[in-house]
Amino acid sequence: MRQIQADPKALRGSLERIVRQAQRVSSLTSQLLDVSRLRTGALPLEHKLVELQDLLRDVVERFRRHVGEDGIRIRMEIPPMPVPCRCDRTRIEQVVVNLLTNAIKYSPGGGPIDLRLVHAGRSAIVSVADRGVGIPADQQGMVFEPFFRTRNAIEAQVEGAGLGLHISKQIVEQHGGRMWFDSLLGAGSTFYFSLPLEP
Repeated sequence: MRQIQADPKALRGSLERIVRQAQRVSSLTSQLLDVSRLRTGALPLEHKLVELQDLLRDVVERFRRHVGEDGIRIRMEIPPMPVPCRCDRTRIEQVVVNLLTNAIKYSPGGGPIDLRLVHAGRSAIVSVADRGVGIPADQQGMVFEPFFRTRNAIEAQVEGAGLGLHISKQIVEQHGGRMWFDSLLGAGSTFYFSLPLEP
């Protein structure tokens, strides 16, 4: 019987597509579970004292390993003094990862992404700014709704389930903070979230 030899490059490409699809399914499953927990008030949070500068540095370092080749630069601005916050580190990292991922996805032309940490009285404010496609003004009021995706995201076939921002906002609010944004169509968006600081 004749043995068929697979092309290694084609095989590698097929395996990479399978892995990507599996990761998408796993991510969607995790997000749906988070939505369910948030609605029932059962999302577990483990509050510990965290230095927000360290958290942001760790997240950015992980991103820089993956996005440096795509022409995307992540610039970080953090204050020199410690910014201590009692929070669930894993969940706040999830929020920052979501905002950075969105900034990259919605910046098809590349360009810098600015991550900033500001000490504002009894709160810390984290912002992620891009120079991407922006959000249509008539759709900005729905951005944090579950499963909502903007018209230009759908037209550009940007992947996503429309759950990340909804989950992120809920996580921030469960920490006693808030989330908001500014956006201009064609000029980019800046997403902010605040967290109360440890006295």
